[in-house]
Amino acid sequence: MTAGQRYLARTIEILETMAASQAEPIAAAAAAVAHAIGGGHRVFVAATSHVLHTELYLRAGGLAAVHPLGETPDLASPMLQLSADVLRGDVDFRPEPGDIVLVGTNAGTDAGTVQVALAARAAGCLVVGLTCVAYERLPDVVVEHPDGGKLVDIADIVVDIGGAIGDGVIELDGLDTAVGPTSGVALAAAAWAILVDAAERLLDRGLIPIVYRSVQIPGAEELFHDRRAVYERTRRGVIEPG
Repeated sequence: MTAGQRYLARTIEILETMAASQAEPIAAAAAAVAHAIGGGHRVFVAATSHVLHTELYLRAGGLAAVHPLGETPDLASPMLQLSADVLRGDVDFRPEPGDIVLVGTNAGTDAGTVQVALAARAAGCLVVGLTCVAYERLPDVVVEHPDGGKLVDIADIVVDIGGAIGDGVIELDGLDTAVGPTSGVALAAAAWAILVDAAERLLDRGLIPIVYRSVQIPGAEELFHDRRAVYERTRRGVIEPG
C-alpha cells in the first residue's frame, strides 16, 4: 500500500474503534445536547482544535443552534495566554447556564484548552471533552495550565477520539516524526455523531431541529436565510409543529 492508503486504513480503524468503544459517552453527549437545544439553549464549539469550531458552524446538514466560541488560536505559538474573554461567543450569542460547550483537541493539556473548559463549567455550562485519553494520561505529557488541570479531568462527558500519542500515524523512512494526524478526522466524526443523534432525539420528542440545507441546491439559499432568521428571532434551535 502507498503511504496515503495506509493513512486511510489506519484512520478507518481508529473511527471504527471509536464507534465501538465510545457509544455510551457519545449517546450521553447527544442526550445532553438534545435537552439543551430543546430547552432553548445552545451548543458552543471552542476554538481549541484546528477544525472543529469551523466544521460545525453554519454547515449544510448542520444545526442552527451551534456556534463557534472564541477566535482561532495562533497555532504558530502554544496557547499559553490565559485570556479573560475565552467565552466570547458568536455576535450576541454568548454561553450561559444550560448551554453545552464542546471542547475538542488532540490532547487537552495546553493552557488555553484547559482554561476554556474551566471557564465554561464556572459559567454553568456542561462541558463535553473530545480528546485522546491515552495522550493526556501519558505520565510525562506536558501540562501547561498553572492549576495542572487536563481536559479529561474537567469535562462532564469525555469522548475518547483515540489515535496515536503525538497524533501522526504513518512512519516514513527519512522522517524522524510520524506524519498524518488523525485527531481532526476523529473530532469531526465524533461531534457530528453527537449532533445527528441529538437531532433524532429532538424529533422523538416532537421538536423539529432547525437544520441548514446546502445553498448549492437550487432554492436552498433563500431557505437558509429564512431558517437562520427564524432562529435569530426566536433564539430557539427547534420548531414546534403546528
